[in-house]
Amino acid sequence: MTVALRDPADGQEVTATGVVVDCRGDRHQGYTVSMLFMELTPLAQARLSLMAYSNLA
Repeated sequence: MTVALRDPADGQEVTATGVVVDCRGDRHQGYTVSMLFMELTPLAQARLSLMAYSNLA
């Protein structure tokens, strides 16, 4: 699966390809999806890490 994530702080976009390893939830309350990202560049990995630990996560 390929996803594009936009950082709301600066508007920069990170595109990543990965494998879905878990999916929980339902169509009424939404889903939580866990992905294993493959072949991330060091810059993309750093941006994702910043997003994951920001106040927005």
